[in-house]
Amino acid sequence: MHRHSAVSADLGLPVAIAVTFWEMVAISIISIGWVGVTGGSDAFARLGGTVSMLVSDPFAHTPVIGALVWTGVVTTAACCVLEAAVLGEISSADATVIFATEPLWAVLWSFVLLGETLSPSCLLGGALMVSACLVSGSEQSTANQLEDAHGSDALLATQRDASEQAKVETQQHSADQDVRR
Repeated sequence: MHRHSAVSADLGLPVAIAVTFWEMVAISIISIGWVGVTGGSDAFARLGGTVSMLVSDPFAHTPVIGALVWTGVVTTAACCVLEAAVLGEISSADATVIFATEPLWAVLWSFVLLGETLSPSCLLGGALMVSACLVSGSEQSTANQLEDAHGSDALLATQRDASEQAKVETQQHSADQDVRR
């Protein structure tokens, strides 16, 4: 179901980029605030020293700069652009299911890439989440089918009622004309 396809066809990726830009601004402000609150009295001095060290000799710190670019551009900004673009194309029910499965993907990737072990309670929780998503998806599918069926029936009934109303009005108009003669 493409709920917003008319809007996204006109705006599409530029809107997703604008949303991402403001999201990154908010994340930056909150992060700087967090450094100030949790970093102690010299937090900004240490942060400034780190930034100047990276800028003064970037080739000496390529792994750190690479990690910062990867984290900032790929795993944060690019994911936010894709998320904003896709959310404009899907229904809210589908978006809810996608967001509900986010912890499952995190656990799956930590298992596959990092070799994390999954406890029985983790497996049970994952199974419950998958079950809930399947039930939600099947309920949504059933609701859409019923809405489509009832929507078609309601449209036909409305057309039938309008046709009958037009006939009644035509008959009344003819009767009024006969009375006036």
